[in-house]
Amino acid sequence: TPVDLTGLMTVSGTTQTNAGTYNNAPWSFAGNGNYNATSGTVNNAIGKAATTTVVTINGGPFTYTGSAQTPATVSVTGANLSIIPTANYTNNVNAGTANASYTYVESANHLGSSDSENFTIGKAAAVITVTPYSVTYDGNAHTSTFTAVGVESPTPVDLTGLMTVSGTTQTNAGTYNNAPWSFAGNVQEHTIMHHGVLQATTTTLQRAAQ
Repeated sequence: TPVDLTGLMTVSGTTQTNAGTYNNAPWSFAGNGNYNATSGTVNNAIGKAATTTVVTINGGPFTYTGSAQTPATVSVTGANLSIIPTANYTNNVNAGTANASYTYVESANHLGSSDSENFTIGKAAAVITVTPYSVTYDGNAHTSTFTAVGVESPTPVDLTGLMTVSGTTQTNAGTYNNAPWSFAGNVQEHTIMHHGVLQATTTTLQRAAQ
């Protein structure tokens, strides 16, 4: 049965924590009455730890507001590593496909990793009001007044140029129910939306006094 001599060893010079290559790390053997003292070196290496980056889209569905939308959270984990950085975004203002991503750059002790997630920003409902008229015949054409603005804050975009209300134009006396109007829409606003519940547009041209 060999004698256990580990108590005569000193290997503290081989102790390392961080990733790297440690050549010629020293060790020594103290020896005793029966064994000679000796020493030497050893080459050690610690590889970089893997990391995992996860991008998560929270909430939804998302609708155009005119402002940047930032619904993502990010986590990066690894050996002795846990951080919550801020996602990077592209195309996250206008309606369409937006992206949230994050790349953890390789560091002294950790390998790099990345993740990316898409999310959809839907078109908003424009705020539209079409006002019926009730006037007396005067030989002139009359058209409903209207407003059309976006949902941007604090200054909504003027969308009146996308409105068509020519179907509400009348000249002769009479009642014109369900006079049509339309909103063309754009990349941010729905093609045909309205303010509140769509109601029949009734216009009345009264006969002139005889």
